[in-house]
Amino acid sequence: MDARHTDVVEALYGHTHLPGHCDGLLQNGQVRGAGAYGDEAAAGRSGLSRTGDEGLSGVPYGYAGECFAQEAFLLGGSPADDHALRAVQDGGADLRDLLGGLGAGVDDLGDALAFGAAEVQGGYTAYAAGFILFQLPHAIFTVSVVTALLPAMSSRWAAGDRAGLRTLVARGIRATGVIVIPATLAYLAIGRDIVRLLFEHGATEARSGELVADVLALFALGLFFFSTFQLLLRAFYAMQDTRTPALINLGSFAVNASANLLFVLVFDLGVRGLALGHATSYLFSSTVALLVLRRRLEGFRGERIGRSLGSTLVAAGLTAVVAWGTARLIGGWLGTVSVGAQAVQVFAAIGVGLVVFFLAALIFRIEEVDTVKRHILARWR
Repeated sequence: MDARHTDVVEALYGHTHLPGHCDGLLQNGQVRGAGAYGDEAAAGRSGLSRTGDEGLSGVPYGYAGECFAQEAFLLGGSPADDHALRAVQDGGADLRDLLGGLGAGVDDLGDALAFGAAEVQGGYTAYAAGFILFQLPHAIFTVSVVTALLPAMSSRWAAGDRAGLRTLVARGIRATGVIVIPATLAYLAIGRDIVRLLFEHGATEARSGELVADVLALFALGLFFFSTFQLLLRAFYAMQDTRTPALINLGSFAVNASANLLFVLVFDLGVRGLALGHATSYLFSSTVALLVLRRRLEGFRGERIGRSLGSTLVAAGLTAVVAWGTARLIGGWLGTVSVGAQAVQVFAAIGVGLVVFFLAALIFRIEEVDTVKRHILARWR
């Protein structure tokens, strides 16, 4: 397999998932396929495939075919099928829904640490490790909010209360922002420190950690859009509509594929381009889904959503600056050679950052912080 074909296969691997539906397929090929890639890393190899190029080249097409088959099933579904199809539509896009409870996040973190214990040098393992960290804020926290809203959204639609459903969706968007916007800026500010703590041990080199941190940062750019799309999907399901999400997913598939090919082949970004393509596809899908829902529900209170997200962005920006400064200060004081020093650096930065965020939330009167707290506490009782 020549280098050009290798790039094409890499690009295909990045888009053999339909956002919000087949997002787990790439994960199935990389994260859950740790037997293939993990063994390869442990053996000190960073090649394309453990079983040979021929064995790998057809896999993306098979995964893509599976996605299209399931999407076609959803397109042909009727409202009576919605309960059964909901699990299919959710498949893989949300680790927390898929595996249940905090155990999913812990499981994923364990997989991530396994990659670090072996060798995070190849682009595929860097993608997988970055993707795991990217999903954690959504999987552990955002899902609690989305899950709590779904029954209420369904009852509002069943009662013909469009205004009530509209209010719940808007509340969900604001609450989602309170969780993932700070997480996004935190990844941009101290993502490199987090990756160093989790992965740069044993055979893993600093260069490999830099690649994972870059991939994580580019994934993080799409975190808000990713989580928002998961919320909007539930709104469609509450309206007994699986066809619209399927159509949006097909369009997003095309955007994802085109963006991956552009970033990988034209701009030569490699695995970084796949992460950026992932973010681009969710920007597209969340925007389209929001526009469709806005028309069906006769508008949203856009000014309140914008005001809340703006305040959250400012508070998260202050948090990121303080977290970055704390990490630099402690890193300069203790160094970053030992695991203990790295742990102090990261957890101190996160702790100080959280204090700053909650103080800023009080100052800016971001009421969604209390909403998120209630939903999370109720979920874990």
